[in-house]
Amino acid sequence: MKPPENKASVLQLPIFTEQFNLFTEVNGVEIVAVLNQNHRPIAFESRTLNKAERNYTLTERECLVVIWALNRFKTYFGSRSVKVITDHVALTKLTNGKNLSSRMIRWALKLSEFNIEWEHRTSVQNVVANVLSRNPVGNLDGSQISCAAFLVLALNSREQYHSRGKGRS
Repeated sequence: MKPPENKASVLQLPIFTEQFNLFTEVNGVEIVAVLNQNHRPIAFESRTLNKAERNYTLTERECLVVIWALNRFKTYFGSRSVKVITDHVALTKLTNGKNLSSRMIRWALKLSEFNIEWEHRTSVQNVVANVLSRNPVGNLDGSQISCAAFLVLALNSREQYHSRGKGRS
């Protein structure tokens, strides 16, 4: 695949006066996070889940990736607000504290350390994180993907979404 010829094929430097967006995704064996601003990537992170983490409930895995990503990227946003965009609606209601396991209570307390604005998007709309988790490049041995290759995958996924008539301009 040839990368698109535009300036969005490289990581951008953060603009500390603008909103940070954190996209997260979990699949069966891996967690993925993308930090961006103005629809351009600042940083990517991913790792495989260990054996114990693979036994977590889906909500616990979704919470794990958010906490892990916030800790990885906190040098970018510090105490400033970060919008966490997730396809798991239960995370957006985590602060109500109902029916939480002890692990989730600990993690809810950890999340309270950050200035988070939650946004729910359906899986189909969460193109940024889904591209990495559902279109693996290389193996799960720590191989990395270039920004240009990621952008091509993201743009192709977005075009497919819009060509089905489900996307908005």
